[in-house]
Amino acid sequence: MRYDWGMSIRFRLGLVIGFGTGYYLGAKAGHERYKQIRQFLDRASRSEIAEKAKAGIDLAVERVREARHKDAAGVGAGGGPDLLLD
Repeated sequence: MRYDWGMSIRFRLGLVIGFGTGYYLGAKAGHERYKQIRQFLDRASRSEIAEKAKAGIDLAVERVREARHKDAAGVGAGGGPDLLLD
């Protein structure tokens, strides 16, 4: 049985070229998809719903800080946190 080195090298070269082409095209498509997702997230973060959600989170964080400050100062030390949410 004789081994054909020329066939092996051509196969390897074709494999490397195939992987390289696939990697290049996939990376290009990946970057395009990344740009699409980034644009969507930018638009979503500027939406009215996102602004309202951020305002609600900021208010909740501020209330928790105030409650922790009161608790640390001994105000309302009745055995539990003194946090009233409207």
